Amino acid sequence: MSNSIVGLVEKEMVMFRNLRRDHPLLFPQNDRLYPIPFFGDVRRAEVLTIALNPAHPEFSEDRRWPINNESNALTPLALANRLLSYFHSQTPPHKFFDDCEIALRTIGCSYQDNAAHIDVYPFPTEFGGNLNPSEAAILRETIQEHSTQHLNSVLQLFGRLKLIIAIDFAVPIAQGEWMITYEYVRRRLGSLSGLVDRECLQPPLIRGGGRAGLVQLLAGRRDELQSFLRTAPCLLFSP
Repeated sequence: MSNSIVGLVEKEMVMFRNLRRDHPLLFPQNDRLYPIPFFGDVRRAEVLTIALNPAHPEFSEDRRWPINNESNALTPLALANRLLSYFHSQTPPHKFFDDCEIALRTIGCSYQDNAAHIDVYPFPTEFGGNLNPSEAAILRETIQEHSTQHLNSVLQLFGRLKLIIAIDFAVPIAQGEWMITYEYVRRRLGSLSGLVDRECLQPPLIRGGGRAGLVQLLAGRRDELQSFLRTAPCLLFSP
């Protein structure tokens, strides 16, 4: 495993620890929480799904996450290994990935083989509806402050990436204004400038919509996307 992967995981573990210390109400009462910079083997993935942030039910006791405290926490290396092998673990992937996996298989891909997942924001916060207005404002500010750096840093770990599928979730960021996954990623990833179709239709970044419609969308574009994956160059993200 490269030092860059472990280094990124370690950096985000420190950020996560500091954020929980400074703003504990942003997080559920769960002593098994960890940051998740990525799900799956980013070194080999040709296809990437992107959503908003990891759901904290990932860290239920039955999913075998160790308690995260000073004496018992996973090391950066151990967390990196768990995340790289997330889709090959004895603990099944979170049910969030069920529809995504079915959709990926319609274009001949799978989290088991050549796909991975990241989130705009890598920290498992409390659900937005459970935050009061001041807490929600802090969360929005934190996402806007750290998400671009997170996305650019984690994308540099990919060596074979060709296709990015944004799965839309929405959070309010101002009065009457919402952050939508696809639009947020398109604006924040300057490294995709010139490659992204504003109509959301053309690879390498496509709008997958919500999970419920992802299977139908990818199945309807199966031949086109399979051809793209056979012939497109890999996306390279510079520091």
